[in-house]
Amino acid sequence: MRWLLLFFLLVPPAAARAEFASLDELVRAYDAESCKACHPTIYEEWTSSYHARSGLNSLGVLREFIEAVERDWQREFRKEDLMRCMDCHAPQLKDASESLVREVARLVVAATDDKDAAGKEAARKSLARLNVNCVSCHNLKAAVEKNLQGAPQPGVYYGPTGKPSPAHGTARSSAITSSPFCGQCHSLYTAADRETAFCTSLYESYQDHYRANGGLESCQDCHMRAKGRGHRMPGRHDLDAVRDGITLEASAVGIRLHPGRWVPAAVVSISLGNRAGHRIPDG
Repeated sequence: MRWLLLFFLLVPPAAARAEFASLDELVRAYDAESCKACHPTIYEEWTSSYHARSGLNSLGVLREFIEAVERDWQREFRKEDLMRCMDCHAPQLKDASESLVREVARLVVAATDDKDAAGKEAARKSLARLNVNCVSCHNLKAAVEKNLQGAPQPGVYYGPTGKPSPAHGTARSSAITSSPFCGQCHSLYTAADRETAFCTSLYESYQDHYRANGGLESCQDCHMRAKGRGHRMPGRHDLDAVRDGITLEASAVGIRLHPGRWVPAAVVSISLGNRAGHRIPDG
């Protein structure tokens, strides 16, 4: 009985390819809570990251998009519309049914527009369960070159070493430690209908400016390995990361504006420098 209980504690989400009609079922299938048993430090780092709140972070833009689709295109919001945003912000929604997509759209509207504070908070609490978690990166988005390597296998978790685990299938992925892996979402996004969404162009900036001028470090070098940042992956929301990426020099000199008459004034010079591997700001 103890071994059976241990199995259920350790078994990871199946990441099965199915279509879910309820948010509870979808979240349960892709829940990363079970990852904490074997990877507690990584899990705790992730919980403090923006990836853990990626669904909530997109509410404002997603609400405007839902309104635009219904107003300008004069039709109901569809799954293909939702995934233009959520393929990156909550990729597990690719397995949502059309009815579940409509439910998520209603929750987004409630989380932004509801006049009742309790209703708004309840909607936000439901949507908070949609995010970029362990399954998102180590399974759903693990295969960068799908045309060469195929899609990630259900129940297999991809990492830098592919070290065997008694809890789940594992495989080595060299792409997961490379910048193109991050570029799947942190770049210009091309939807299934080939329309391009200009949400961010960090990866293009990284390639066209930083790499083209001899830069050698990857996204992971700065946002994970440096200073032991790990799976927090801090960016512009973290003061320490901002200090590393932006230099600030300031000088102030007191002057008199009119000879013979004391009119206190100052000349202030401020210089900002970018030493990150991409443009700042971006979005």
